[in-house]
Amino acid sequence: MKFKRCEYGHYYDPSKYDRCPHCFARGSGLESEYTVAKQPLDERVMQAYDLDAYDAPVQAPARPKAPAPQAPVQPAAPVQQAPAQPMAAPAQMEADEAATVARLATDAGIDPPVGFLIQITGGNKGKFYPIHSERNSIGRANGNDVVLKGDLGVSRESNAVLSYDPRARAFHLIPGEGKAIVYVNGEELLAPRALSSYDCVEISDTALLFLPFCGEKFAWEDLEK
Repeated sequence: MKFKRCEYGHYYDPSKYDRCPHCFARGSGLESEYTVAKQPLDERVMQAYDLDAYDAPVQAPARPKAPAPQAPVQPAAPVQQAPAQPMAAPAQMEADEAATVARLATDAGIDPPVGFLIQITGGNKGKFYPIHSERNSIGRANGNDVVLKGDLGVSRESNAVLSYDPRARAFHLIPGEGKAIVYVNGEELLAPRALSSYDCVEISDTALLFLPFCGEKFAWEDLEK
């Protein structure tokens, strides 16, 4: 069946109608404008003009939309790698390490040891405690310079003080404020006493062997001359 199109874009069967029934329906107030896109036709129009279902024109299939243009992909820029730094020579590395140690000793406030107390009895036997320049308190509490743990007979606060005089390069043991008696080589410490290598310091059940590091043969001050 060949349909005819009117000047308003409506399709109708010319073998049945002399003029466009859709325009007639619009002019008669039956319905607003009917176009091919509006399906199905109003039933009142179909009944008035004896239209069948096959008289309604078939809507043309929608055309597929063209894909949107995409911007071309720009190639990634090559990664710039920093040039490798040449490895320092062994002599230079040793010099740098020595300079680093010297800076730590001065700038970082490192306090180098001048001697050691080594525990020879009790549960911490073998533990060593560094002694630093000037006064070093000895006791059980954490605030002391030499903290003796595991022996409840050791006073919490300063039980004794071990001092190093950098001018005289001499060590002395001084009684503290603790209750426990301090012994040096088996003798009670009643007043400040000079210490020598391998002197034995006893507090309660803890015995400590004294080993000096600085003295007549070496002192940290000699490195600055």
